[in-house]
Amino acid sequence: MNENLPQQPQYIATQRPESGTVTALAVVSIIFGTIGLLGSFIPCLGAFAIWIAIPAALCGAGATFMAKSKGCSIGLPVVAFIVSVLGVIISAVQIVAISGAAKAANDGVQALDAEMKRDMKARQEEVQRQEQLQNEKNEQ
Repeated sequence: MNENLPQQPQYIATQRPESGTVTALAVVSIIFGTIGLLGSFIPCLGAFAIWIAIPAALCGAGATFMAKSKGCSIGLPVVAFIVSVLGVIISAVQIVAISGAAKAANDGVQALDAEMKRDMKARQEEVQRQEQLQNEKNEQ
């Protein structure tokens, strides 16, 4: 009875070969990407983590493309690339936030400076009027 049924193909799990270069690049990328990602969470100083995370992302992307072209496993390179890119994104958000805060502070200082100049001018005019009135009283 089983002899009449068509034979099912047998699937055998095969592992892709690992390349030493791909693994080394992926490990470098995941180490520096993790440092960049963790560093990006430090307030204000996290903006500098972008200088660690960008090269790590480049290494991760390079390892991913090398793994694809050599037919190697792409799991570790992809994870390394994603971790690095997250570090870049969080650092970039901090840079934008710090830039916005600096611009707002600069605008506030300029507005305060303009207000102080107006007040100074108004006080000088008031002093001049009082001196003029004093002079007129002394003349009479």
